[in-house]
Amino acid sequence: LVADLATRLAKCCYNVHLNENFSMAVMTRFLRGVCESNLWGCMENMNLLTLAVMSVISSHFQTIKTAQTIHLREFTLDGATTRMFPGVAFLCTENIVPASSCLKQIPLSLRTLFRKSSVQLPDMETLLCGLLRVRALKKPVTMARNLVRSVTTVYKLLPGRQYSKANLYRHLIEGAVTVLQRLPDTGEGLVFYSVLTDYFRFLLNEEQLQLTRSFLQQVYEVEEGTEVAVS
Repeated sequence: LVADLATRLAKCCYNVHLNENFSMAVMTRFLRGVCESNLWGCMENMNLLTLAVMSVISSHFQTIKTAQTIHLREFTLDGATTRMFPGVAFLCTENIVPASSCLKQIPLSLRTLFRKSSVQLPDMETLLCGLLRVRALKKPVTMARNLVRSVTTVYKLLPGRQYSKANLYRHLIEGAVTVLQRLPDTGEGLVFYSVLTDYFRFLLNEEQLQLTRSFLQQVYEVEEGTEVAVS
């Protein structure tokens, strides 16, 4: 959503997925680079950083905010002179997956520097149906409904559940469309079943994969042992 907004406003948005391996030096270089390049910096999973790093960048963000407030063209960040552009902005998201053991509580000193906003999730079935119509599928409504049902159910089995559903849907649709272009006479249900099975093959253990196969066979009305080559 942020990337789409940046595109519409002709802004360059640099996205970075944070984790506990990001050091203070790396984060400082990132902040300085965004300021000097007149970008939007989008930081995913802010609460996966260590508390020490969050504490330091809280001070850096306060310095950046002060520089923007008084319209400085240059300021000092971590002892180095840094240029500042008026269009610079920082956005951050929190990882809210309860199963993750790396989650930290974002310090209040850092949290108060950002304005909180919430985004209403779209009707994924309607959205996917539109995408499948554009790709000229014969049964976009049925395939969209089955795909949402499949991903919603199997997603619960993924370890840690830190995989992006949006990227997962995109990957599965691209894979299915590629197979249909190669095998245009193959049933769409069989193709989506094969793509889903192939994707989850390396993410689930043997028992989970067997349960997933059985479930997907019911959803897409595919007989056991029937599958097409994905790659």
